[in-house]
Formats: sequence, C-alpha cells, structure tokens
Amino acid sequence: GVRILDDMQGTPLGFFATDELRKGMTVKLGQEDTLVFYSDGLVERRDEGIDDGIARAVAVLAEHQELPVEALADTLIELMAIPDNPDDVALVCIRPVTDQPRHFTGVVPLAQFDSLHEALLGWLKREGHDVETADRVEEAVTALRHNVDPETAGEVMVEVDPVEAGLSVVVEYRKRPATPVAGIDRRILREWGNGEITPRGPRTRFLVD
Repeated sequence: GVRILDDMQGTPLGFFATDELRKGMTVKLGQEDTLVFYSDGLVERRDEGIDDGIARAVAVLAEHQELPVEALADTLIELMAIPDNPDDVALVCIRPVTDQPRHFTGVVPLAQFDSLHEALLGWLKREGHDVETADRVEEAVTALRHNVDPETAGEVMVEVDPVEAGLSVVVEYRKRPATPVAGIDRRILREWGNGEITPRGPRTRFLVD
C-alpha cells in the first residue's frame, strides 16, 4: 500500500527562514519499501486543492509500486508533471535493499556503457537469468552509438524487471537538452525497429523469455 507521512506538520522546506526546530519523525522501512520526496510542483494545480494532487500521486504510486525504483520515478514524472507548469518539480525516490535486488536499474553516460553492461551481466548470473538479455541490451546501445557521439551524447538507462513471461527490458537514451542533431530520435527508433519518444528521449522495450 501507500502511506502518506503527514505526522510532520510545518511549513515546506525553504518556505522562509526560521530559528525554530522542525518536528522530526522516525519511519522504519522494510525490504524494498520506497520513500518518495517531492516538491509541490509535482502535485499542486491552480484549479484544485493540494490534497487532490497528493491523492492523485498516491493513486499513481499504488498502481506502479512494483516497478524498479528508477522506473517508478520516471512514471511519477510522466503521469503527474505538467509540461507548462511554471513551478519547478523535484523528486527523490529511495528504496533500501539489503538482499540482491529483484530488479536491475542503471543509468550511465553513453561512453561508460561497458561498466553498465558488466554490472548487468553480473546481476543476470546471480539471479539465474539467461545472459542473452545483456546481448540484446548491447545491440540496442550499439544502435544508439551509430547515431550519436558517445562522448557527448548524454546517458543511457537500462531497466530489467522479472515478469511471468520472462524479463521485461527497457533501454532509454537520455539526450542532453543541447544535443543539436535534428531528427535523431526518429533515426534511433528506426534502427531499433520499435519504441516511443519520451520527454527525455527515445525508449525501446522488449521481452526476453
């Protein structure tokens, strides 16, 4: 389920300077619980009360709480943030893991993909999955390198999530805002053969059984 930590009453952080001590609280997090911090830009709308926005965030979290933590943060931004909202949005998702995680998530500069690939191979072997998944991911990243300069292109994100049918894999290219190459998203999608364009850049999904 989803719990709102509303025991800490007081003004938002940074609202105004004060010498008063803030009220604190202690929360015990279980294995793979997720703690979500956000600024009001994520939930506040001019045409509704802020409690309505918080309730909407709770509903999104309840529906998608089984996602890897990186994917959960992405989903919150995609479903909650308004593109033309003048207020800034800050979001931090923390998930403590004591055992080996059930999901794999990694984000690195494209030029450092080899280190991510090595980490993915290690995770697949520890979890008893076929290493073919790493080969499929490498093929998708190779398509990226055909279209962008690895030294300046931005980041590549890889998420691997065990599902009933096998492994669900997401590869996303997070280009830098100043990337000047016109039509780069469409070229990457054509080389992948499928996918979608997100606010961050192109993304492809595939299933490895």
